[in-house]
Amino acid sequence: MLTAFSQALSEAALTPQERYARALDAVLRQVGRQEERGVRRMLEVLAEARRRIIDRIAQVPDGSFLASYLPALQEEITTRMRDFARQYGTLLDADANAMLDLAIQSVDGPLAAVGLNIQMPALDPTFIEVLQGFHVGLVQEVSRYAMGKMTSELQLGVLSGASPFEMQRKIAEVLRTQKNPQGVFGTVATRAEVITRTELNRAFSLSAQARQTQMRASTEKVYPEWVPHKVWMTAEDSRVRQAHARMDGVTVPMSDDYTLTDEKGQTWKAAYPLDPRLPASLSVLCRCRSTLATEDPGFQALLEPK
Repeated sequence: MLTAFSQALSEAALTPQERYARALDAVLRQVGRQEERGVRRMLEVLAEARRRIIDRIAQVPDGSFLASYLPALQEEITTRMRDFARQYGTLLDADANAMLDLAIQSVDGPLAAVGLNIQMPALDPTFIEVLQGFHVGLVQEVSRYAMGKMTSELQLGVLSGASPFEMQRKIAEVLRTQKNPQGVFGTVATRAEVITRTELNRAFSLSAQARQTQMRASTEKVYPEWVPHKVWMTAEDSRVRQAHARMDGVTVPMSDDYTLTDEKGQTWKAAYPLDPRLPASLSVLCRCRSTLATEDPGFQALLEPK
């Protein structure tokens, strides 16, 4: 009881901006956990495909890794990687939907924490469905890449007279789901990890922008004098690319685009981090966020006692 009372006193001592930031930070930590969960589940599915393919190669008699076994092994690879693509795609879609829910919380929750309970309609999931359609191509590309790499290794193994054990080792490396001493996955897992992290963060950013747009539409009549602004936030660590570091703290009206400048000096417009209009150099593995600017004088005026 005393702990709860102390916590209540601590909350009461916070400024509205601090309460907003605390509530937002709690949601963003959940976003990070959801991203890690998505990567972990993808690796589990890939590890199962790896195990089954290696088990099939192990059935080839020692000293008999001949061309006659190649069609059956290629069929096994095709079957397992198609299974991987189907399961991975389903998981990626489910995780994108979870990001949609978190995006809604990232807008509604902090506003409620400062006493602004704005009534907004349910977010139309159509744009997430479009994003999920885009995921299909990305997942299939990873599957095709894996099949191509493993087929090449099998063909080279036949030509060089490799043993089944040697082929197991080569295929295992292609599909390796554990990081090596340099902290790097195998080539297929690395591609899938990049897709997972990028697309889940894109789903969050896209959904958050949609919810922020809804918020503006819902407040125009109630707070006609308020013009909401949004602010670009980076992860503020050594991994942030320079083009994004320059954006940290940049504030624009909610309905406007940000302007980013890449390393070649070319400018790009983006409504939010990972906007599809941005090139890969400014979006892949981006961890930036676009949130309501609480330092905006108009927003601060709403929080003043009436």
